Amino acid sequence: MKKFLVPAVAFAMVVFGGCGRSEKPTEKVAVHQQTPPMTGAVVNGKSPDAQGQKPAPQERDEGFPKLPEDDEEGKPLSPQAQAELDKLQGTWILTKYDNGTSAPPRVPGKLTVTGDKYVFQFGDSVTRGRLRLDPSHSPGHIDAVITDRQTNLPSVLPGLYEMEGDRQRSIFAQPGRPRPTNFTVLPDGSLQLFEFVREKEPGESGKPKPDAPP
Repeated sequence: MKKFLVPAVAFAMVVFGGCGRSEKPTEKVAVHQQTPPMTGAVVNGKSPDAQGQKPAPQERDEGFPKLPEDDEEGKPLSPQAQAELDKLQGTWILTKYDNGTSAPPRVPGKLTVTGDKYVFQFGDSVTRGRLRLDPSHSPGHIDAVITDRQTNLPSVLPGLYEMEGDRQRSIFAQPGRPRPTNFTVLPDGSLQLFEFVREKEPGESGKPKPDAPP
């Protein structure tokens, strides 16, 4: 995708790495396997309050990551890509997250997309990133660009996405891994799937309800 989400599965998504402030003369894409897609939270089977104390949400940085050096900042998107990015604008509520493990974490999540930038809150972790969309494929290609917390360099999470009305889903691989070919998660935890429903505007009837656990 040229400029995109989603999710702790692009949607645990999701949200993933740390956003740094420093800018280096030459940016290189950092390849690290330990960073989960879209978020910076490491999903290790432990709940945020495993020690009996729930921490405050952790924002990795106030800024958004720079794009990799092979990306031209401000380069106009194709009409098709711009139309897809426009559909993603706004706030989305996480309804499902699956990382292929027997007990994926069940925590609240919210994704807010503004332009090509996103803010993803997954449980107690808040991540800021950039989105790149390429809808010329089926399903569409999407990248979540974050800043690696160890190197402070751009790190790309390759994924797929689908949107239908007020619902969307995405699946992401770890940085440096091949892009997924479908929306099936693997039992090794190497992929993360996110499903979202658009947040209702004030005055709209009804509230988005998370899907029932499988």
